[in-house]
Amino acid sequence: MIGIVNYGLGNIQAFANIYKRLNIQAEIASTPQDLCRADRIILPGVGAFDWAMTRLSESGMRDALEEMVVRERKPVLGFAWACRSWPIAATKVC
Repeated sequence: MIGIVNYGLGNIQAFANIYKRLNIQAEIASTPQDLCRADRIILPGVGAFDWAMTRLSESGMRDALEEMVVRERKPVLGFAWACRSWPIAATKVC
């Protein structure tokens, strides 16, 4: 299942609509628990990196993303290039 990260940035409904039309299972993830069910991740709205990182931290999903992307190496679209700058010591949240 594809998880579309909802942390207050990006047009998440547009992503959800595209996958629905293509008959591909995707869910909007608004909590770390929602995100942990995903096999792949869409992270919309990352044009302003500093603001995106602030919003991710405020949403409570930054630790989950660090665990899933850095440690578990789950595929992510939109943010994979920035993962190297994240701290490697992530807290297990899934």
